[in-house]
This record gives sequence, C-alpha cells and structure tokens, in this order.
Amino acid sequence: MKNDLFYSVKQAVKYWWVSLLLGLLAIGLGIWCLASPWATITALAIVFAISFLVSGVFEIIFAFSNKNTLK
Repeated sequence: MKNDLFYSVKQAVKYWWVSLLLGLLAIGLGIWCLASPWATITALAIVFAISFLVSGVFEIIFAFSNKNTLK
C-alpha cells in the first residue's frame, strides 16, 4: 500500500504541467464567460439540449429492449 501511494504521488509530480494547463484553461474560460455572458448561455443551452436529446433516445432504446423483462 505504501508503495502505491508513493508511485501515484510520483506520477502526479511527473505530469505537473497537465494541472497547470487545465488551470490556465479554466481561468481563460472563466474570463470568457464573464466577458460574453450571452454566448455562454447559448453554448450551455446547446450542450444541454443535445444531452437531453441523446439521453431521451437512449432511454427509448433501453425501454424497448427491456419491455419483456418484468413480464
């Protein structure tokens, strides 16, 4: 167990630049969201709409594939 912890810490330190890039990206996106709120709302609306459509299609497929399971 002790070796696993040290290995994971060593791997995290080895790729420190990934956390730096993600942090910089998050800051940039936050500034962009504050600078253009209507574009942000539009983008989020599109993402939610697509996720709802995909989820609905998969729910219908799941319902038809399992309609005889509880009979």
